[in-house]
Amino acid sequence: MNSKGANRIGIIAVLLALFYGGLIVYATVFTNVLNTARPAGADSPTEADDNMRRIQAAIQELLNVCLYVPLTGTEISDADAGEIRKILFHEPIASPGTVAADHGVLFIKDVAGKAELFWMDEDEQEIQLTSAGDLKTTTNLVVDGTSTLTGTVTATGAVTVGTTLDVTGNIDPTTYETTNGGFLDEDDMASDAADKVISQQSSKAYADARSWQQEDTGVFATSMTAANTFQDLDLSGTIGSNTALVLLSVQLNASGGVYVAKEKGTGSAFTAYNSGAAGSGMGASSIHYEGTNKIGQVLVSANSSGVIQHGASNDSSTFTIKVIGYTR
Repeated sequence: MNSKGANRIGIIAVLLALFYGGLIVYATVFTNVLNTARPAGADSPTEADDNMRRIQAAIQELLNVCLYVPLTGTEISDADAGEIRKILFHEPIASPGTVAADHGVLFIKDVAGKAELFWMDEDEQEIQLTSAGDLKTTTNLVVDGTSTLTGTVTATGAVTVGTTLDVTGNIDPTTYETTNGGFLDEDDMASDAADKVISQQSSKAYADARSWQQEDTGVFATSMTAANTFQDLDLSGTIGSNTALVLLSVQLNASGGVYVAKEKGTGSAFTAYNSGAAGSGMGASSIHYEGTNKIGQVLVSANSSGVIQHGASNDSSTFTIKVIGYTR
């Protein structure tokens, strides 16, 4: 068998010995070991130099597991010798115990069958740093400087920004935040805030509510309780309890007369408008009918309760009133 074949068999033998010897995942095989029983009391003093060399070799191998302690020939003379190459934890522990002042402890603890990294400060406050391959913090994450996040950041809880959050990309909220200058889901914009932004839905709802609403419904069949006297007509069931400019279609189901409509709380007494000529009054709209079952239209303002006032020159006529449309 050539030397290459022998080397392969040797390597395989070492791997099998490590595997079947205890399923060892990570182990260091030392050529020289520290042995407190050596030198023995009966050993010859002439062997002291051999024992000193053996101790140095064992210490070099032991330190070289986690530190950078290379041999240059028989010397440790590399300029970088002593630097840390890695930290290899022996096993998980439940707690590092008492921590002295001005000290801290980095250790691993078993979490759901996995060894996770933990830190305990001098006040013995413990935080978990890793979780199933991810970074983790079980307390507040404090970032004093500038941080660049190039991946996706998922926040399942609240994110508090002390001063200013500068975003150069897109913000894609799945819900609208209603505090701290976030998006407002406020269809009527009642807060009238100078430092808040409404959602797209609220913007559309606000504009739609103030655009012309074509109704052609809201039919009222009514007669006046008294001639030449204004009385209330509540349109809130159709236009809402708010101010609005309303277009009415008014049909007189009798022969002749004057119909007048105005905003409640404005204008003068009915007689100021009853001159027999359409549109003769100020602050109101009127219709002068000639003939039977005639239809006219008036444009009138409703007050904040959605109420107008109307009247007629006689109280024997019945009017059929229809809301054609309105805008708030």
